[in-house]
Parts: sequence; C-alpha cells; structure tokens
Amino acid sequence: ASSKDEALKIAKVSGRFALMTGEKDFNLKNTRAVFELGFKKEGFKQVRLFEVPGLGHSPPPAASLAQALTYLDRP
Repeated sequence: ASSKDEALKIAKVSGRFALMTGEKDFNLKNTRAVFELGFKKEGFKQVRLFEVPGLGHSPPPAASLAQALTYLDRP
C-alpha cells in the first residue's frame, strides 16, 4: 500500500473532523452532502456536522465554535 493509502486509512479511523454550517447558510445542502456522501459514506469514523440555528454564511458564535473545538480535542 502506498503512503497515501496508509494516511487515508489512519484519517478514516483515528482522525476527527468537524464540519460547521448555519441553518440559513446557502452552503447548507452542500455541507450536508459532504458530510453524508463524503465523510460518512467513505467510512470516516469520527466526523460530526454542526448546524448553527439561525446562522447564515458567516463565522459562528463563540459558543458554537467552542462546541466544535471540544469535539475535536476530546481524547
């Protein structure tokens, strides 16, 4: 197996990924598709989609970002 294949295997099993979007973000459907048809379908074990209520296409509030960072940092 190539080093690229090994890196992908490690990412699927051990990597942790957080996708964040807003309820009113014009990219919401695309972000959901990447989550479901990309990460989940391809077997990534530790991926989570954070949808921020009322948020459009802008940076999330600190509390929402903190939730995602907590997810990413947990052991």
